Amino acid sequence: MYGKALVAASTIALMSSQAYAQNAEPFTGAYGDLGFGYENNNVSINEDVLNIKELGFDADGLFLDLGLGYRYQFQNNFVLGLEGRFDYSFADTKVGSEPLGLQTNLEKGRSFGVNGTIGYALSDRTLANVKVGYVNSKVTADPLDKDLDDASKNLDGLRLGGEVNYMLTSFMGVRAGMDYTFYNSLSNEKLGGIGFELDDATVAPGIDLNSWRVGTGIFVQF
Repeated sequence: MYGKALVAASTIALMSSQAYAQNAEPFTGAYGDLGFGYENNNVSINEDVLNIKELGFDADGLFLDLGLGYRYQFQNNFVLGLEGRFDYSFADTKVGSEPLGLQTNLEKGRSFGVNGTIGYALSDRTLANVKVGYVNSKVTADPLDKDLDDASKNLDGLRLGGEVNYMLTSFMGVRAGMDYTFYNSLSNEKLGGIGFELDDATVAPGIDLNSWRVGTGIFVQF
């Protein structure tokens, strides 16, 4: 009797394993994910007119993100994909410098973008990939001088990163990754009190923003 029970248990375990493999491999199909993480934004401000080479500030904070995408796994286990992403950052910093008259809260808000991904299925549960894509982020300057209005600018950037996905079930898993974004520069633009008038001309500093972040989350494969 015990022998029959052991055979039955082994058969059930084998069938369950095969069912998982059929559902989890390949990593082909649509997916959605929800995550959170920490990011650091390096803000550099410079002004050639005043011979100020560079002022550096760090804007740290948490972020939440949401993604939707589609990927296809080839027989050689390489996986190609395309995804759209939306995230919201709570990172901010206070910039202040007497030479430029800067007294402003600089805040990063929403971002959206699209990434192309290429990866390799290390097993029927584990996928490692790298990504490259476009991102657009909103940056807001909130002057401490309430006589000045808030000002917002949209920055375009190039995002590079890597990620590991691990399937917990046949349709749901966890992910963890890191990415770095190079944004375009703001130059000769007066942003929320950052800048002033001099000899009937606007003296505005150049603002450079680069960002790195680490995050984790869950995903569901449809």
